[in-house]
Amino acid sequence: MSQTTRPPDALDLALSAFFKAEMLHPWPAAPVPMTATPSSLATTRRYPGGRARLTLAASVALLLGTGWFLTNGLSTGDRARPAGAAGGGFDVLDGATAKTPDAFGPQRKAKAKEAKDPMAGFQPGPVTLP
Repeated sequence: MSQTTRPPDALDLALSAFFKAEMLHPWPAAPVPMTATPSSLATTRRYPGGRARLTLAASVALLLGTGWFLTNGLSTGDRARPAGAAGGGFDVLDGATAKTPDAFGPQRKAKAKEAKDPMAGFQPGPVTLP
């Protein structure tokens, strides 16, 4: 990107003069920080890093406690069973069976009789390897 230099126009000159007039002359010196002695630091902080370590310990305890609560709080082994429930535990399909209804019997038998070997008459072609 190229920069072109133009001569300042009247607006640039007016703004430059205004801001230069508003600046303090001479510029104030930078503030000097207070010097701290080791004895004054020792009285203000007895254990440096204590708050950070306490926060870390509290967050780890909260994380472990939450995990412990969720693993023990969601188990169904210790809970009471609802009235009239049969079987072991809260099962949606309690007492259900996995057998095929009798209505499918004739269709199954007909399919079994007409079943053909899907590989009958299949002749594999030659295999060429590179």
